[in-house]
Amino acid sequence: MEIDATWKGLPDKFKESVVKVLDFKSRCALKKCSVADYTMVDLVPINTRRLALTVYQRSIVFFIGPEKIEYFHVHPQDTRPMIIEYTAKLGDGPIKKVFPGIVSADLDYAVRDFAQAIQHVDASFDKVDFQFAEGINPERAELLSRKLVGQLNRMKPEWTLKAHCFYTNFVISGQTMLYLISKLDPHYLQHLRIKHITLNQNQVRELTNMSQWNNAQSLYVEEKTEIPVRCFSHVETFWTKTDFRLPLEAWNVIQNYIARNPPHGSYFYVESDAPINYARILDAGHVQIAINIIRTPWQDSLIQHSQAFNLATRNNVLLVLFMEHAITGRVCRTDSYVDDSMKFYTGYTFEPTLANR
Repeated sequence: MEIDATWKGLPDKFKESVVKVLDFKSRCALKKCSVADYTMVDLVPINTRRLALTVYQRSIVFFIGPEKIEYFHVHPQDTRPMIIEYTAKLGDGPIKKVFPGIVSADLDYAVRDFAQAIQHVDASFDKVDFQFAEGINPERAELLSRKLVGQLNRMKPEWTLKAHCFYTNFVISGQTMLYLISKLDPHYLQHLRIKHITLNQNQVRELTNMSQWNNAQSLYVEEKTEIPVRCFSHVETFWTKTDFRLPLEAWNVIQNYIARNPPHGSYFYVESDAPINYARILDAGHVQIAINIIRTPWQDSLIQHSQAFNLATRNNVLLVLFMEHAITGRVCRTDSYVDDSMKFYTGYTFEPTLANR
């Protein structure tokens, strides 16, 4: 029996195995070979660590796994010669695409590639992030948002974006932000981090009622919003800004965290516009001020007071630091909470890791 040893003659199961290990650029190249290859590539989901869009004034960078692809925006009145450059090197060496004379072509191509990467219902990513560089023209930011929403609206009804961690600092409307979050798979999402968000009261209620919000293990809202601190009480780790008007409000944050008894490595950080008065906060909880000094890597001038609280889990304590305008706590081991706190405050990561759990 004659065996066809060419790519065309391979069984589909072997082709799928090959497509799974191809980088994004190679997948795109294979799709151009034939209708059968085009279909085959679309049938194999992309599962990789990172997917990101980072926007600059004259370019946009698309990260997928170890690949970095940069698309350059060229204004039609710019007469300088531009060269289209490609490089097969991954990681630090970017793949560059330049589109001369086409208004916003960089956004169009980047968003199309982004949509191509996520279109499969089984595509998944450890982290998805959208970032704007400082000083981006608001019109350019808004244009990208519209193009991104337009592509997502074309996805199949059953499609959701499967990302363990989602981060965005896009300067967009509250409604657009809620739309992007609504497209995240609530059963896959674990960590939600948001910057540059402005929400009205109705949008706050909509966000905090979302299953994406309520199923998350950690929440990070980098700027002050109208989101009540109590809306963070269900998560293991959170970071937010608020305004403690009463000492009891601050004590409730600590008390609720103690009652929740989160696992080792969990933490919270709450900034407050109003100054923190640790004595009044502890008095509101009928807690005696501890006289022991807990060593931390923070400068002594930054820490007003530190105190450890026992947790229900044996050998776990909640170490709380009271600063001038913030309260922060970390679940540490009873026999090594000083070391745990130093590891935490000198090696900050948003997503909980096996190392700190």
